[in-house]
Amino acid sequence: LVDDVSVASREQSQGIEQVTLAIAQMEKVTLSTAATAEENAAASEQLSAQAETSAATIAELERMVGADRAPAAGPAARHAQAAAAPVKVARVLPMSTQRPAATTAPTNSAEEQIPFGDTGTYGSF
Repeated sequence: LVDDVSVASREQSQGIEQVTLAIAQMEKVTLSTAATAEENAAASEQLSAQAETSAATIAELERMVGADRAPAAGPAARHAQAAAAPVKVARVLPMSTQRPAATTAPTNSAEEQIPFGDTGTYGSF
């Protein structure tokens, strides 16, 4: 009877050790998952900020080229709007053989309008 109790006690001790190891492994996985979730959240915030910056830059470029329509809700809507828009045909003008008169320099250069030097996280291009 004492031998049976001893064997059962050893088996129970081994079972408790296995449960302890399993809990330690689950804790490691949980900590790793939490760290990954935090990294993903930070990356998502950064991508969102970059998307907002890109949208603002696109809006500014459209304003600079004189876009006559408001931007659509998304890429699919812009595609549908572009597909439904009538095709504009450019008129070809004959070239003049005379040299044009000297023109004055524009008041604002592209670099003054769009600050290419400030590229954020990735440095300058």
